[in-house]
Amino acid sequence: MIQNFDLSLNKKTYLSNEFFHLFEIDNFLLEDQYTSLLNSFPSDKYFKGSDNTFGKDTFSCKDKNFKNFLDENKNWKFLFGAFNNIKFLKSAFFSSLIANLKSRGLGALKIWTLDKKKIPFLLRPFFRELEVTFMFTKIRGKKNILPHTDIPSKFLSMIYYFPNNDWTKKNMGNTVFWKNINNAGNWKNWENKHVSIDQYEDFKADHVVFHQAKYSRNKLVGFVKTENSWHSVDKIDLNTNDERQTLNIFVRIKKK
Repeated sequence: MIQNFDLSLNKKTYLSNEFFHLFEIDNFLLEDQYTSLLNSFPSDKYFKGSDNTFGKDTFSCKDKNFKNFLDENKNWKFLFGAFNNIKFLKSAFFSSLIANLKSRGLGALKIWTLDKKKIPFLLRPFFRELEVTFMFTKIRGKKNILPHTDIPSKFLSMIYYFPNNDWTKKNMGNTVFWKNINNAGNWKNWENKHVSIDQYEDFKADHVVFHQAKYSRNKLVGFVKTENSWHSVDKIDLNTNDERQTLNIFVRIKKK
């Protein structure tokens, strides 16, 4: 049983701050740790009845069956525990601080904590209570995810790739990141309105791709939410046994 995970965000293999804070970490976990998680990735039964509005099936930590999944899969339980603790949160805070200051202003200086009640009363105004949430996703068949920027409550978004052993589309499944080149005022999107199919050609006319995060084993991709943190997944054409599998990890304002 695996209990020790190194979740450091300091071992980046790609970093860009030109348009918004974006990074990749190859070989994020040790190979045996990653393989163990891949082999126990949630089965289809956990995705039944999920909301497919945005082109993907999801299984969230808010789902009523999530606790059952963790009880049956101890390695995933330990991984989520490692993400959802103050050590990781501290690392994530300092790693993204400058980028969040640019995006959110001086309010981003508030130190991240999981529980304000544990902070001395007089110091609480200097802390922000956040949570780390998780969502498994699967894209099947001929689908894509249109450009969006993520909701304002997310301070840091991460995507951890889990291509299955039958993955055959070597140039598909990448996360596409965009920069604006025209009509900037029309595309500021703090509230995260998804580009519609009808708007997509206009969007592409005013943006160019500045990076594609290749969908590959054991890769973690992360970015700081801004009004321009546009990202998408191009349409993929999958065989029957192929699925684009990811774990999405969000550091976000704690829901009351």
